[in-house]
Amino acid sequence: MTRKVYASLDVAKFIMAVLILVGHTANEWAHTEGIWHYILSCDFTVPTFFAISGFLFFSKIKQLEDREERKKYYKKWSLRIGKMYLVWTLIYFAFILTNWIRSGVDVSRVLLWIMRCFTQSSYATIWFLPSLWVGVSICYFLTENKINRKTIYSIVGILWLIGVLMNPYRYLVIQNALVSRVYEGYMFVFYTFRNGVFYGAPYVLLGYIVSNKEQIPSLVKSGLGVIVFQILFVAEAVLMKTYNPNSCTDMAIMMFPSVYYILILLLNIGLKSSAFTTLLRKYSMLIFLGQRLFLTAIPSVAPKSFSLAILALPQIEIYLIFSLVTILFAVIIELLSRRFRILNYLM
Repeated sequence: MTRKVYASLDVAKFIMAVLILVGHTANEWAHTEGIWHYILSCDFTVPTFFAISGFLFFSKIKQLEDREERKKYYKKWSLRIGKMYLVWTLIYFAFILTNWIRSGVDVSRVLLWIMRCFTQSSYATIWFLPSLWVGVSICYFLTENKINRKTIYSIVGILWLIGVLMNPYRYLVIQNALVSRVYEGYMFVFYTFRNGVFYGAPYVLLGYIVSNKEQIPSLVKSGLGVIVFQILFVAEAVLMKTYNPNSCTDMAIMMFPSVYYILILLLNIGLKSSAFTTLLRKYSMLIFLGQRLFLTAIPSVAPKSFSLAILALPQIEIYLIFSLVTILFAVIIELLSRRFRILNYLM
């Protein structure tokens, strides 16, 4: 199977991984407020990660004419995601265990964490991995079972609509007693609608749709599409936050067409693949999945004075510290992976 490399997507994933890190830093450490809070939130990043991943997966799948070969590739891809999730879980579990030993833990808390490993995530941010697997699996099985495209779009569209209504627009439907009971029961088990079923699958399907297009909109049209739908998204996000300050704006309605045009725009940018863009691809996953070491895990076991010292710094220094340390971590791990192959499971 010929492997086609999309250098522009590699560069974009790196930039978005850094933006996700900056967004988390803004919320959890720098406590940026006002217009900069919304700008640095960069809500389009995670949906675009899903869409890019879906595009790359189905771009490879469509090269395989034999059904068994496609199934073999899906299993290989799934195993890779599973190993990555397991290794990152073990790393973060060391910090979870340390805190359990320090503060004490009972059986119910341990069982709840084990359940969350399967229904949500073993640790914050790495939820992307199981959600990506679920999203790709849903779209893969739908497309492999000779279901017509309209039916596939309808099924995943309904999942997307449920996610929208149960997350950012929850206040519109939660007043119904039956909906409220169903919502509470679901949340007890799965904790969030921001997962592979209601969040990942729709954007993975978007990647599938783009991968099957014979011709995509031009650079100018896709650029205009990004501008128009980002403006509409910002307007929608402001309204959402006005009525419900806790809304997840990355599940907004206007996010979907916005991400579609972002993906098209990236594909229109003709970058030549190089060793550097390949490095950026590896760094992107290390930054995305490893940022919690510095944002949460290490501070959780460090003396309280450690966190207080960081919080006392000017905002710009807080951003620089977390960004530079996390990027340096990615560079070091990539270099070490050339000698210790097990580290490749981290990216």
